Amino acid sequence: MEQNPTYNNIEPADKTSALTEREQAFIINYCQYRNAARAAREAGYSAKTAKQIGYENLTKPYIVSALSTLMEAHGMTVGECIGRLTAWARGSMEPFLTKRGELTLTSVDAVENRHLLKKVKQKKTTRTTPSGEVIEELQTEIELHDAKDAVDKMLQIHGRYKQLPGDANQPKEMQGYKLPDGTTIIF
Repeated sequence: MEQNPTYNNIEPADKTSALTEREQAFIINYCQYRNAARAAREAGYSAKTAKQIGYENLTKPYIVSALSTLMEAHGMTVGECIGRLTAWARGSMEPFLTKRGELTLTSVDAVENRHLLKKVKQKKTTRTTPSGEVIEELQTEIELHDAKDAVDKMLQIHGRYKQLPGDANQPKEMQGYKLPDGTTIIF
């Protein structure tokens, strides 16, 4: 079994519990797929018992500890998360439009800004003209991550306001927020 050298020799925080080769493979695959049964199958456990083994592995403290350590070491840092939110807040459709105003996902700018995309939907239609010519059309729709939500989260991160209890159940246009000085703003 070939493993990514970055993840070789994973050590649990509890040094008394040595990880087997299969447990290490399970941890690596769980980090990749976030699915215990699939991680167990990929690690070489029987397909019949993969679901149970995956569940059991996630109850073993030394495996959970090693998983946590690996995810912290190779996951997104707080700075990366804030950077992603900032990019979403500043995102625009511009990189995805040609000079003629047509949608593109393959231009250099579009490729460099794909992290701004929340959803891409493509629909291919085929029609035949009266003369028998077959015409295929590809219709593409894109949706960017919500800039308002990203700005909202950034303001919360920077301590500019916090949500009041019950805000989640209020309509968006009537949400109230409490500023650090105690003032409440209703949106």
